[in-house]
Amino acid sequence: MLLSLNIENFAIIDRTNVEFSSGFNVLTGETGAGKSIIMDAIGLILGARAQKAMIRDGSDSAHVEAVFQTNNSYVKQLLEENGIQEDEVLILNRSISLDRPSICRINGRTVPNSVLTEVGNALADSTYQQQNQSLLNGKAQMEFLDQYIGTEHLENLKNLKEKVANYRQIEKFIQEENSDEASRVREMELLRYQMDEIEELALQEGELEELEKEGKRLKNSTKVQESLFSMDSLVNQERGIRELWDRYSSEIASIESLDEGYEALSKRVESIGYELMEIFSEGRYFLESMDFNEERLYQVENRLNSIYTAMRKYGNGYDKITDYYQEVSERFAFLESFEEKMEEQKREAQLRYKEAMEMAKIIHETREKASGQLEEKMVRELQELNIPHGKFSIHLDEIPMNEQGIDKVVYYISTNKGEKLYPLTEIASGGEMSRILLAFKSIMADVDRTETLIFDEIDIGMSGKTAKIVGEKMKKLSRTHQLLVISHLPQVVSRAKEQYQIKKQLEGGRTTSHIIKLSEEERIESIATMISGESNKETRETARNMLKDSYSNNRGE
Repeated sequence: MLLSLNIENFAIIDRTNVEFSSGFNVLTGETGAGKSIIMDAIGLILGARAQKAMIRDGSDSAHVEAVFQTNNSYVKQLLEENGIQEDEVLILNRSISLDRPSICRINGRTVPNSVLTEVGNALADSTYQQQNQSLLNGKAQMEFLDQYIGTEHLENLKNLKEKVANYRQIEKFIQEENSDEASRVREMELLRYQMDEIEELALQEGELEELEKEGKRLKNSTKVQESLFSMDSLVNQERGIRELWDRYSSEIASIESLDEGYEALSKRVESIGYELMEIFSEGRYFLESMDFNEERLYQVENRLNSIYTAMRKYGNGYDKITDYYQEVSERFAFLESFEEKMEEQKREAQLRYKEAMEMAKIIHETREKASGQLEEKMVRELQELNIPHGKFSIHLDEIPMNEQGIDKVVYYISTNKGEKLYPLTEIASGGEMSRILLAFKSIMADVDRTETLIFDEIDIGMSGKTAKIVGEKMKKLSRTHQLLVISHLPQVVSRAKEQYQIKKQLEGGRTTSHIIKLSEEERIESIATMISGESNKETRETARNMLKDSYSNNRGE
């Protein structure tokens, strides 16, 4: 819903800010007070065309900002698709400058006006100058009908979408594969070369790791040999470790012969001596058995180079190369029996198309049946809304099958006696469009995903009796939607939860317009004036009773 609207330097508005409530909000004001300007500002923030003439005289730029709160999953999808950060609130901003193009922002991110319009259409339905009017959108007309039909039908649509996607995927595959024969021959030659290369490589599982270890050992064998020779020299050279150890052992043995207290130490030295002799012996063995095999190193390095080359082409490791070989083998086998495989794919495409068409026909029959029910409901709603001779018809024109079926849904309407039915998109009257939208939204209240509805001129040419019905319908609709309504009739205004007055006044020698929220007493004065053109004791009492009745109903909801 629309939480707040901030307007700066827009037409005759210097600066104004208003916070709207949930439910039914009504905007009132004398002719010329600026109601249309407020609606222009809302239309602008929802994506309407910006004009430099909208900038207040003497200013370089105009700004409109709206703060929304929404649970609309489609809006959230649009934000994600356009890389816009989702937050607790949705801030839409529009700036118009004299010397540069209009700038649109959503949650601080600059976006094209097309994105702002798409998001705006999802956030609100407006009948003002037929801007953001979903009923004038052919796609939306179909969505209204589908939403009206219900859950099982929507599941069938989801099923159809999957079936059409499967069919189109196969069709696309067939189309892509049916390129010239020379391309297939070239591809087969490449695949055969790759298969031969992988087969010739004959890589074994674990072979790479073992070869890398062996190669490292062979490359380092010279250094190892040098270290072993140095170690052997340290042991056996004059005054080397062996000679020093023998002297050490001899000294400790002589001490033991003089004092038995050194017996344990002497035995430990003797034990260590044996261990050292074994170490010296093993070191000498390694040294004498070392044999650097240059030819083997050459073989290992060549094998590793072959494997590394294959890995760069076909995948990093045994598993990846094996998987790639399996993939190209299957592709090669497919191309070898291309004609046969293509026939299989064509049969599969025909089967998928048949399945999709069967589902599309079920969807068509469901729409056809539901259309009659919706037509009857719409006619009743129109009659209640003072369009007594209103006629409504839903045409299902057959089109080639797509993800939505085989139907093009077009709404037709006639609002006057004796007139033919015309497409709804050709209806020009703002008052009629407002009532038509109210009729639709009343029927669709529980399933409609648009949270904010904006009605303008809905009570033009309306009797008091009809106005009371409209007020009640709006009040009922406000249980599931936020409504912003411009009205001049007390029967409608009194049913609103909140009333906002648009006033024009002189400030510093210039005309400016403001919007303020009215208190209960101010509402009584406003409604009393609407009743008879002036506020007196009798009209104020009538207005008070009208509001009392409305407030009582509000508390009961």
